[in-house]
Amino acid sequence: DKKQDLSVEERNLLSVAYKNVVGSRRASWRTLGADDNQGDKELLQNYRKKIQDELTNTCQEVLDLLEQKLLGVVDGKKDESEVFYQKMTGDYYRYLAEIKVDDASVPQN
Repeated sequence: DKKQDLSVEERNLLSVAYKNVVGSRRASWRTLGADDNQGDKELLQNYRKKIQDELTNTCQEVLDLLEQKLLGVVDGKKDESEVFYQKMTGDYYRYLAEIKVDDASVPQN
C-alpha cells in the first residue's frame, strides 16, 4: 500500500465533516454547563457527561486518523498539507482541553 496524501478538496471535506459533528456537541456541552440552566440538575449533569463522552470519542477518532495515517504521509514536507494537519491536530486537542473536567478526561499522548 502506497501512502498518499489527500487532495485539497478531500482535506476540506474531512475537516468540515468533523467540525460540524464536534461543533454541535461543543455548543450543547457549553449550553448544558451554563449557570442559568433551570431544571433537574442531575439530569443536566448526566446528559452533559454523555455529550462530553461523545465529544471525547469523536476528537480521539480524528486525532488517531491524523496522527496514525495523515501526518505520517506529509511529515517533513513543510507544505500546506502538513500545516493543515498540524493545525487540525491542535484544534482537536484544544477541544479536548475545553471539556476537561479531571485529569482522566484528556488522553495523554
